Amino acid sequence: MVEFALCATVLTTAFTGVFRFGYEMYVYNELVSGVREGARYASLAGVSNAGDGTCPTPSAYATAVQNMVVYGTTSTGTTTIAPNLTPSQVSVTVACAGTGNAASVPTSVTVKVSSYAIDAVVASWTVTNKPVMTIPYFGKYCSTNGGLNAC
Repeated sequence: MVEFALCATVLTTAFTGVFRFGYEMYVYNELVSGVREGARYASLAGVSNAGDGTCPTPSAYATAVQNMVVYGTTSTGTTTIAPNLTPSQVSVTVACAGTGNAASVPTSVTVKVSSYAIDAVVASWTVTNKPVMTIPYFGKYCSTNGGLNAC
């Protein structure tokens, strides 16, 4: 009976550790998949701006990318890819290059989860600025050039 008590304690601790590690890796893998899909969507989605030489990230564009990461669709859903993940935890950054009016031409998009706590029942693990993916921008770009053009 004593041997069973000692072995059961060791085995319970080992199984708990394996469960925790496995669940954390599962949730992190779901986050990686969500960020990858969001970055792919962001690299192909259309972006337009005022053509004033700035490099903005339009709010509708950012919201659609955030929803793609969190819900797997561009609209707000009810089921998230990871427990307690919210669109506010996802950041979208558009990088631009060029000079003058061409300075606002997108060249790449970065999507990342800024802070997320993985709760594995027995403990919690927080990932900060991970996962992150930067991908070249291939989508349609339109500049209104200060109101002279229509997009």
